[in-house]
Amino acid sequence: MSATVVAVRIVTEDGRVLSEAPAGLSVAIGKPLDRDQVAESIRALYRTGDYADVRAVSTPVDGGMRVDFVVREQLFFNQVIIRGLVTPPTEASAIAAVQLPLGQAYRADAVNEGLERLRELLKEEGLYAAQVSADTVPHTQDHQMDVIITIHAGPRARIKEVQLTNGTEYGNLEILARSKLKPEARLPLHGCSAPQRGCAISW
Repeated sequence: MSATVVAVRIVTEDGRVLSEAPAGLSVAIGKPLDRDQVAESIRALYRTGDYADVRAVSTPVDGGMRVDFVVREQLFFNQVIIRGLVTPPTEASAIAAVQLPLGQAYRADAVNEGLERLRELLKEEGLYAAQVSADTVPHTQDHQMDVIITIHAGPRARIKEVQLTNGTEYGNLEILARSKLKPEARLPLHGCSAPQRGCAISW
């Protein structure tokens, strides 16, 4: 015969008690401990959307069994803060590149993917040596997670010299003027646009 449930709790992985005798679960005080009811209670807790992980632990106590549902609370992206940005790009462009959807469930892999997109944006702006990292600040009481991104920009790449191979009817000076490239200028975002095919510019 199954032992009687004498206590039901929801607790965090570090032992913090979130709820005693929670309502709406199949496992209930005074009823025999049943494996199927434990499984259904776990599913019910997942359905609330408040928890990213749930497992059940039963412990013998005086008079029966205590059932603890050990949970990892689900956090949601709250705000993204960028520190150390040297424009360009703008802060708005940097946050757009990260693409962390505020209000959506926090995922570590989403942060890592966002950092990689930010690195690519910085490279487009000539910041090839930029180092990017992220720290997370949880607010468990509000189920929120802040993401703080730190950028160590490093030197911005500059054009050392312009070499032109011209196979068009345009003069070299006209092509260079249209390309808007000159030594010591910041590298352009997406290369140069030559006026006609047959022209190659390297730097």
